[in-house]
Amino acid sequence: MTDSEQVKVLAKVARDYNCIFIKVEPKVEKSDSRFQILDFRKMGLVEGRSLFTKHNFVLDITPSEKELLASFKQKTRYNIKVAEKRGVIVEIDNSEEAFKKYLELTEETTKRQGF
Repeated sequence: MTDSEQVKVLAKVARDYNCIFIKVEPKVEKSDSRFQILDFRKMGLVEGRSLFTKHNFVLDITPSEKELLASFKQKTRYNIKVAEKRGVIVEIDNSEEAFKKYLELTEETTKRQGF
């Protein structure tokens, strides 16, 4: 489905459910963002406030953990150590339960941040 077709489907959903807006955060490469935003405007979309980071980041994880940590800013290393002390675990989980948990956390975050 093309971007234009997706926008038409979202517009129908918005009409059918009486939405005042639908928040869309497409995956856009930082280097292409200006071009992409213009394309989105042509489709009738309006740029708004991002819920999370404005751009996606790609991290090469082939270096060792020690090398990766050394490449981060001091504050980032500090935050990682705090998270480890608090028992935060990072893992890949593509299950239905994990997706439901993701949606719960996203809803909590949006409420807390006033979106």
